Amino acid sequence: MSTYDLYKNKSYNLRLPNELRIKFEIIAKRQGYKKTSHAYKEVIENYVKAYELQYGEIKLD
Repeated sequence: MSTYDLYKNKSYNLRLPNELRIKFEIIAKRQGYKKTSHAYKEVIENYVKAYELQYGEIKLD
C-alpha cells in the first residue's frame, strides 16, 4: 500500500478549546514530535487499539 493510499482521506476540522490545544502542543514538543499532527495520530491510534482490545476488532467495509 502506498503512502498516498494510506493517507487518502477527507480532511476535517478538529475543534478543541484553545487551552486544551495549546497544552497538547506543549506536550507534543516535550515528547519530541516535530509536528503536532503526528502526536494527534499516535494518541488516536493508541485509543483505537485499546478500544479494539476491549471490544474486538472494528471491521471496515
